[in-house]
Amino acid sequence: MSREATFIREQFLQNVARHEMTVLRDDGVDRHLCFKQPDSSIYWFDVITWSGRLYIGGDCGTWVFNRLEDMFQFFRSDRGGINPSYWSEKLEATPERGAEEFSEDRFIAVVNEYRLRWVRDAARSGDLTREQRRELWQAVDDEVFRALSYHGEHGAFQAANDFSWKPDLDRNRGRSWCFVDFFDHRFTRYTDRFIWNCYAIVWAIARYDERKALVDSTAMKGSGHA
Repeated sequence: MSREATFIREQFLQNVARHEMTVLRDDGVDRHLCFKQPDSSIYWFDVITWSGRLYIGGDCGTWVFNRLEDMFQFFRSDRGGINPSYWSEKLEATPERGAEEFSEDRFIAVVNEYRLRWVRDAARSGDLTREQRRELWQAVDDEVFRALSYHGEHGAFQAANDFSWKPDLDRNRGRSWCFVDFFDHRFTRYTDRFIWNCYAIVWAIARYDERKALVDSTAMKGSGHA
């Protein structure tokens, strides 16, 4: 689990610390559970399932998943873990911005991987002098990272796409440095809200299972089988 996901999980558990579950429907795979604080609607959410679908909606967006006949079976987790990558593939409906967003940190990391490789390869091969390697490194700052700072995601992608740097042509036979296969990389992260709702689903199912186990235990005692 990433540090980011761990932080969101800790936040989620604080958000729902006083939540209570109300079962509005419980008929096979047809369920409607409501989770909220008794005296507040902050961070409230509903979990609704029917054949092959799970809906979660409330204070942190609306999401609909499609996978198994019983969606609780699909999401149930003994340890409370989540699988955002796989689960996002099962989404049928999301808030307007979806489950992913541009990650500036990922973009910077990928760009730095490229220019570090360029500089190291050029040093080994002797294609560039030390000063030229510095110029190449600085060109990325001046053209790509400056575009990121001033123009955001779209400006940064355009700058990376257009980037082509050459030193003295006589020294290097016309070779240029550019971002080959750059857009094969992933530059997004799952939104905090999506991660929050993934934890909410797993947590809600655990609360539901606890209630079921308690009801079944009580029924067993009442029937004299305990």
